[in-house]
Amino acid sequence: MTVSEGARGAFRRICAVCGGTEGELLYQQRFAKEGNASFLDGYDVVACDNCGFAFADHIPDQKWFDAYYGAMSKYEDSALSGTESKWEVEKMRAVAKAMIPYVPEHAAQIVDIGCSTGRLLAHFRDAGFEHILGVDPSPACAQIAMQRFGIQVDTGTFSNLDLPEGFADVMILTGVLEHVRDLGQALDKIAFHTKKGGRVFISVPNASRYAEGEDAPFQEFSIEHINFFGPGSLSNLMATRGFVPIAMIEDMLPVNLRTKTPVVHGIFCKPEEESSPPFQIIKDTTTIGGLRNYITQCRSEDERIRNIVAGLVQEKKPLLVWGVGTHTLRLLAESSLVQANIVAFVDGNPRYHGCRVLNLPVLAPKVLPDYPDVAVLISSRAYQEEIASEIRQTLKCTNKIVRFYSLTQE
Repeated sequence: MTVSEGARGAFRRICAVCGGTEGELLYQQRFAKEGNASFLDGYDVVACDNCGFAFADHIPDQKWFDAYYGAMSKYEDSALSGTESKWEVEKMRAVAKAMIPYVPEHAAQIVDIGCSTGRLLAHFRDAGFEHILGVDPSPACAQIAMQRFGIQVDTGTFSNLDLPEGFADVMILTGVLEHVRDLGQALDKIAFHTKKGGRVFISVPNASRYAEGEDAPFQEFSIEHINFFGPGSLSNLMATRGFVPIAMIEDMLPVNLRTKTPVVHGIFCKPEEESSPPFQIIKDTTTIGGLRNYITQCRSEDERIRNIVAGLVQEKKPLLVWGVGTHTLRLLAESSLVQANIVAFVDGNPRYHGCRVLNLPVLAPKVLPDYPDVAVLISSRAYQEEIASEIRQTLKCTNKIVRFYSLTQE
């Protein structure tokens, strides 16, 4: 049964901030759940009536997300190929610049949870911090971190994190908490492993300012993003374990030339002594308003893209779809793309090769020359021009390219 947006009702997933069980339905996100390239067919974006925290409801247990990130991680691909995006380097440099002034001393033990290939820790090491450790669910990321930067990364998640109590003077979580289903478990681990008087640095997409970013419509409601923080809700969440905010820094970080993401860097302190008075929730109304603006903004662009898809369906010409991530899976569920004459899917992430979507194979880019007369639909905004360049410059293919976004036109 479809529930109208704006309706209020009971949650299946209890609010991680206040334990609230009722709230408002802001948006219903849907994905194609076909074959073995996805484990999630969508969720409801809801906001807690009591505290204003927004999150994805009707989602599976944490174990499903742990398995997904361990098996389908996309973050090691560029490093394994010997390249590293300049945008990722610049993004991590900006994060380090925001955080480093709040580290009390260079002797601090720093732990980066969800560190990917260790780029952020490399910035800390280059700034004179020697005691650094990374944790990431992908074994390949751990291998790359050692090979590229000489940084130790343990393979693991919050579910199996095994460090001594009070081990970290500084705990870093960059682009992590928006992915975590079981936030209560994560917070307990953070509190346990952080030394009294220690710091916790958290960087998450800023849902209160999604509308100011640049990306595909509804891309912030991705398969992987299931918590939608603003500065207020992030502060409220950390307060549930006694952490006191030191600074909340809002920024806009580039993903590439034409894509940027609003973020908030939260710097928190674990008090030397536990405070007896319970924390006070200050309802986060800013994030709810920001999400409503974002949803309204996305609808117009989404309609334009649906019209392009409808034209492809009407043409009935054979089509290769490049990309099997959030962008594609959403269009397969929410537009008429499923009715197009799709021959196969293509994706640069080797983890997807051999998977099937709509019972069609996901192929490696190198096979594109085998389909010289088939048009390629690039189903990505963030990497549209990089993919187009790979088709023309690297693969030397002359296939017709169909773009959704007018960044460059052929």
